[in-house]
Amino acid sequence: MRNLERLTWPGGSSAYTGLWLLVALLALGIIGNMLQLSVLFNVYFVFGSVAVMLAIAWLGTWPAVLVGITAGLYTYLIWQNPVTVVVFLLEAIVVSWIYHHKIKNLIVASLIFWTVVAAPLDFIFFQYLLGWSQELTQLVYMKQLVNGVLNAVIASAVIIVCGLSKCTWLPTVGALMRLRHLLFCALLSVTLMTGIPLILYEGHAMRQGQQTFVDQTLTALSNELIERLSEPEADQRYMYHIGRVRDGNDVGVGLLDEEGELISQVVDLNSLTLEAGDEVVPVNSRINMWLPGGLENPAIRFAQGRYTLRVPAQGVAGVNEIILETPALPTIERWKLIAQYFF
Repeated sequence: MRNLERLTWPGGSSAYTGLWLLVALLALGIIGNMLQLSVLFNVYFVFGSVAVMLAIAWLGTWPAVLVGITAGLYTYLIWQNPVTVVVFLLEAIVVSWIYHHKIKNLIVASLIFWTVVAAPLDFIFFQYLLGWSQELTQLVYMKQLVNGVLNAVIASAVIIVCGLSKCTWLPTVGALMRLRHLLFCALLSVTLMTGIPLILYEGHAMRQGQQTFVDQTLTALSNELIERLSEPEADQRYMYHIGRVRDGNDVGVGLLDEEGELISQVVDLNSLTLEAGDEVVPVNSRINMWLPGGLENPAIRFAQGRYTLRVPAQGVAGVNEIILETPALPTIERWKLIAQYFF
């Protein structure tokens, strides 16, 4: 027992204080991943790795690995994505090695991890093993890069505040309290705090603009189709008129009668054949989105989703309603370009 009392952690904490601190960081890692900040489309900033960075500086490598695994397992439970567990584990190991043996700077160590180690892993796991699209993979990686560095900045700020507080029971990290490091953290913090709100604003503005564009496009196609179907003897040439209106656009079209039965259809309409777990959620007052079931990751569900518009076929004999669907994936390609600019 006396030998245990003499043990100290890397940050100078006693054995008992370090154990309580480890428990607190384990909980903080889970809570940090519960606090999700939406970026662009169903892609989120999470803050569980703040606890991992603190554990690296205060407690050492293996406690940080434990915190990383715990935080990663929580994200697996909510997103069913095993890659997150691997990333949290590797982040703890690689950043800890760089910090303790090469560079006493959590921010630089985190940046090295995300650019040198995480980048190839993401493209291998997401694109080739999980079958994600290239656009979604690139967007999620850029989000992870910014998110990871931001979490390292937050952790460094916490360590600095604890060092300035003069509380004897709080761990201290002398290397992070030097003037050069303080100025570096202050400059980077100002940059991130200025840029991230702009990213969030532009991301949500882009989403609203894209949804408006989809609404206007589908509405224009439906109006043109109603005009064509109102012509004499149009009921004999439904497929011809639908084909002329689509004109190469990746849009599914269906004509429904008064009983809701399909009269004519081009391309499968997912919102009409809902399977277990499928959802149709409102986007705005006119547009809905079909989301597939069986997928926990919100980004993947969105990428595989389809915008849908239903309009009454006024003045068209025998047709009560027109339904149009278009995939959401092309919107990711546009958002990826915006993300590359801001990230």
